[in-house]
Amino acid sequence: MINSLVLAALFLCLAIPPKIADAAAWLHEKGNFQYISTFSYYTADEFFDDDGHAQPSSYYAKFENNRYLEYGFAENLTLGTSLRLTHQQVDDNAVLEQYLSGNAVARDFSHGSTSIDLFYRQQLAAKDNWLISFQPLIQLPELYSHDGKHYYIDEDSYALEMRGLFGYSYQHDSSKVPPYKAHLALPFAKQWHFFNGEIAYRKRGKARPTTQDELKLDTSFGIRAHDNLLVLLQNFTTIGVEHLDDMADTAHSKLQLSTVYRHTDNRGLQLSFYEDIWGRNSGKGKGFMIGIWSGF
Repeated sequence: MINSLVLAALFLCLAIPPKIADAAAWLHEKGNFQYISTFSYYTADEFFDDDGHAQPSSYYAKFENNRYLEYGFAENLTLGTSLRLTHQQVDDNAVLEQYLSGNAVARDFSHGSTSIDLFYRQQLAAKDNWLISFQPLIQLPELYSHDGKHYYIDEDSYALEMRGLFGYSYQHDSSKVPPYKAHLALPFAKQWHFFNGEIAYRKRGKARPTTQDELKLDTSFGIRAHDNLLVLLQNFTTIGVEHLDDMADTAHSKLQLSTVYRHTDNRGLQLSFYEDIWGRNSGKGKGFMIGIWSGF
């Protein structure tokens, strides 16, 4: 059985943040910016044990604001950065009971952090409707606070990531729809849809004893139901690939459903719902996200 302190650390480290419906493998148009600000809320009161079975746990909650900016530096090169502001809290009844009985010192599981990612995405190959690109990323050391007043930089909380991306777009061919089903094809007629697959390896600094290097596997299916409405079904899986002493191996998979509505060419709104569907020694919860898109 995982003790309460290790479980709290697992939630803090392994809760996969919701994914912005960004350009995926494709690059941003040269000379243009895209800015996306998202607000998400996630809760969990269960965790996946070492066998992948759901078990009750302490109540965990996380609120996150992610500010994402990318710029089309060249035809085949996009530069980007993201700033994450996170507040996490674990309510541990066992620790509270020990404290009230005088057998333990009070522990504050409230935790705030600020982290910055820097990356670039470069096209490697493209032909017709498919594209291959790669994206190196560095996560700078995080800024932490346990009380909202005193902050410190954890020098070992950095991460380095190398990501490969494959994108394929296709257009609905309404001419192949039988006449008696033509009315069903109207919303998708002449619209471009896409598939995106990504694989990444993240080398993490040893900020905590629960930190493992990670293999990430992400897939996205995008269906454009209308000129200004995109529906996304996405899966994000993270697997700990490094065995640590006195620490169980970890894995985590999340399913996310999103809609992106663009009311103008440069303005849009994203609404997402996500849920943990599988894992090992990781949290099992659900959440939602709202994102505001701007292009300039």
